[in-house]
Amino acid sequence: MFQDIERGRIRAVISPFTISEVLSGPLKQGNEILADHYYNTFTSGDGWFIQELNVEISLIATRIRIQYNLKLPDAIQIATANYSGSSALVTHDIDFKNLDEVLILGI
Repeated sequence: MFQDIERGRIRAVISPFTISEVLSGPLKQGNEILADHYYNTFTSGDGWFIQELNVEISLIATRIRIQYNLKLPDAIQIATANYSGSSALVTHDIDFKNLDEVLILGI
């Protein structure tokens, strides 16, 4: 998937919450080098687009949060995918298995 993003076959849309969640793993382990690598890939790598949080995403997230009883960061992930017109959301979060808003890959 990462190669397809870098080659321009896939456009990856991520939220600031995605960056925070991904970076938390290496930072918990004290791996600043890996965290910096991920950060640089997301913020300056080809094929990556950071969708900033806006009012529309907040509204979509609120509706999704209530409907599926999700934590706010999880609802924002789904809302970001929905708002950006993404074809799918890649995650290993099992809380997303029953969602209808976007195709979930990786569960």
